[in-house]
Amino acid sequence: MIKLGFQRSSSEHAVYLRGVGGRRLVVGVYVDDLVIAGGNSEDITKFKEEMKAKFKMSDLGLLHYYLGLEVTQSEAGITLSKLLCCEDLGEGGAGWLQPKPHAHGTSSEAQQAKFGSFS
Repeated sequence: MIKLGFQRSSSEHAVYLRGVGGRRLVVGVYVDDLVIAGGNSEDITKFKEEMKAKFKMSDLGLLHYYLGLEVTQSEAGITLSKLLCCEDLGEGGAGWLQPKPHAHGTSSEAQQAKFGSFS
């Protein structure tokens, strides 16, 4: 990421930043997943192309679920909802409780990509 012009966040070492203002890209890295957020879709597309040149990648499109969070995107912004998982002891199966939404007022696009080995 550093070679692509990103700086590692000083407060979160799995987050990388490049650009400023509306051209800022924020990339979160978790194992083999990337969450890409930015205010300019052309910058996001360019970054994906840079990564595809270095790694075998699958573009999973807009982010919907990540680390127990449901992500809903609209013109009004991005909404994060925490999904609570519990086990139904009566039947031994897993069940979902109602999510508790928390609005995050931003118009940025959040996308997820999955990458593999060098090509």
